[in-house]
Amino acid sequence: MAPTAKSFPRSALTSLRMNSLGRYGLMTLLALLLFGVILLLSGKNPIQSYQDIFTATLGSAYGFSEVLVAMIPMLITALAVALPARVGLINVGGEGQLYIGAAFATWGALAFQDLPAWILLPLMTLLSMKSIEQRLPATKFMRIHRSFIVNLAKITTIERNRIVLDKEYLPVGDQYKEAFQKFVDDNFMTG
Repeated sequence: MAPTAKSFPRSALTSLRMNSLGRYGLMTLLALLLFGVILLLSGKNPIQSYQDIFTATLGSAYGFSEVLVAMIPMLITALAVALPARVGLINVGGEGQLYIGAAFATWGALAFQDLPAWILLPLMTLLSMKSIEQRLPATKFMRIHRSFIVNLAKITTIERNRIVLDKEYLPVGDQYKEAFQKFVDDNFMTG
């Protein structure tokens, strides 16, 4: 039987938390030391470098805001992987989800740049593959999978259940096969 919080004395739980914090602190210190060695080997002063890093990022409101701008998407991506893991599910592709989300948010910011920020920011978070697909010209773009919208001019090879874009193989999803087959029949089949 696995131990539960009720079966541990309070001092044991506190000790486990401290061990955990100590372990993370030690890992952080080790990482800083190893990076310091790399800086030394490249002829840089590690103490001055760390001082510059902390001054530039935490020494001003602008620097701190830039840390948040870089940190928040990574935290949300980590959360998208960690939460399913806690319930026994596996979420692969967190990095790809980050890139696709960034691409759609950028597209939304550029496409709707005349909107005020208080409307634009929530709109960027609501953009989905479906809304992007509806806004793209159907004669030039087609959704072939729940994760892929392709530029039809960039397709180099069409195979039975996948297409090739510049040596990259993309699957055609089951719910998109019929529409894709109709596109192939209408545009490439003769007779």
